[in-house]
Amino acid sequence: MGLLDKIVSAANEVGGKSGNPDLISGVVDILKNKGVGGVVSDLKTKGLGELAESWVGKGENKLISPDQIKQFLGSEKVQSLAQKAGVSPENASKFLGDILPGIIDKLTPQGTVPEEDASEEKPL
Repeated sequence: MGLLDKIVSAANEVGGKSGNPDLISGVVDILKNKGVGGVVSDLKTKGLGELAESWVGKGENKLISPDQIKQFLGSEKVQSLAQKAGVSPENASKFLGDILPGIIDKLTPQGTVPEEDASEEKPL
């Protein structure tokens, strides 16, 4: 199973049937474009490294607040995802905060960012 398949599978599993498919698709796009390592790196550079490390590590996943989601993605990206999904930016941030830790956790079952993440399925 390639990285993209793993991302989609994890997003659907964590987002569940009650999740907004457009928001799940937004998370898939973020992970597809940045990779797990890129998301973790971005979180670290934005002062959220402790959260990211908890999602990758084998311990309990720390929660990320809607405000921290906006800090990570930027208000414009959250607004864009919310508009596409037909929800408020607040609801989009909350949903993303609810599912992102679980998705990263499922994509890093060994407690490390997978090696394939660095090179697989990146645009040329």
